This record gives sequence, structure tokens and C-alpha cells, in this order.
Amino acid sequence: MVIDHLCRNRRCVNPLHLEAVTQWVNNLRGETDSVRNMQKTHCKRGHELSLENLLKGRAREGRICKICHRERERRYRDEAHVRDGL
Repeated sequence: MVIDHLCRNRRCVNPLHLEAVTQWVNNLRGETDSVRNMQKTHCKRGHELSLENLLKGRAREGRICKICHRERERRYRDEAHVRDGL
């Protein structure tokens, strides 16, 4: 267990402002970029970030929308054909 400062003031020692929680809960309550991204329900183009619409095995890149990825790959292939004169 870790101490969560409910008032967001790390120097505060008021027992009413402190709560013992797991590290996971403490992280979820934080205000970091990773927490904000984890709370997103849709990609920037409006597609739902459900389990069926996420690419797996790309932890370093974060959550990737399958629909947007397919569209990006399609545009890349189309541009490659134009570039190569096919």
C-alpha cells in the first residue's frame, strides 16, 4: 500500500487528506499523460478504442486503432504505386 494525497499536495500531512491505496489505484488517480491516454475511449478520428479495434503487441507505441492503421497502410500502398509509376 502507498499513501495517496487526495489534496494533490505532496507535503500535506493532514490525515483527512491521505488515503492508503494500492500503487495501481494511486497511478490511476494521477494526472500523467499515460493516465489520460488510458482513459480515452476513442481515437483522435473518433473510432472506439475497444479490445476488438486495438492492435496488440505494440506497447511502446501505445494503443493503436486498427481502423486508422489500415487506412494509413492503404494510403501508403497507394502512394507507393503512384511513386513507382504502377
